Amino acid sequence: MKSIGSLLLSIVVAVIVIWLAIKLLGAALKLVAILIGIGIALLVFFVVRGMIDGGGGRA
Repeated sequence: MKSIGSLLLSIVVAVIVIWLAIKLLGAALKLVAILIGIGIALLVFFVVRGMIDGGGGRA
């Protein structure tokens, strides 16, 4: 009887750990997507600014 209780507790703990890992992975992927978006926005900003200021040449 003791081993069945231990097995059930192990299964419950494993399910909770897997659920938390999936939640944290989702949050991490959202953060990465936001950082990539900011990087692309900055790249576009500097490229367009360079094209407007001097035709792409450095002064």
